Amino acid sequence: KEVEETVEVAVIAGVGGMTAAQIIFSAPQAPRRIVVQPTQQFIGQMHQLRLALASHGYSIRKEIWRNANSKNLDRSKKASLAHRYLITLCADRDHESKAPSELELLVGDRSRAFEATLGARRTWIAHHCNWLRYLATETAQHWGKNNNKTSSRFSSTTRKYRTLRWYKLLEEELASSSFAD
Repeated sequence: KEVEETVEVAVIAGVGGMTAAQIIFSAPQAPRRIVVQPTQQFIGQMHQLRLALASHGYSIRKEIWRNANSKNLDRSKKASLAHRYLITLCADRDHESKAPSELELLVGDRSRAFEATLGARRTWIAHHCNWLRYLATETAQHWGKNNNKTSSRFSSTTRKYRTLRWYKLLEEELASSSFAD
């Protein structure tokens, strides 16, 4: 009798959200649970990672948001490091799970985040909301110009629409009563 090997838990850590999504897509066998802790991510990469999990039948059960900023970080010299947050996702394979909303793909479901980490989640959302607002207002005139043609996977119209749509979703999440704590 042939013994079937199964994988109970897979851990993906230390790679970007897009790489983690590719690992999930190319896995020869779907484990029952996946724990993912990607490196610091742009919101679009977290969207792709959550989408990969959902499309493979995984439901995110827990999220841990961690502020990884050093107290000694000189933000004037290292502005790109001023908003470092690590997000750990624990997802279980569940064929009856509901499809996540676009907001859940971007920032997860607040009810699945550990209460102690909600402050870091809120700050991360506020940072990306500000960044998307900047893109929507300050760089609107540049959307027609693709200065870095190798990195863009979307047309300027798609980028503009996505930026405005995501900005509105994040702004509504920040204004929601769920952050009245």
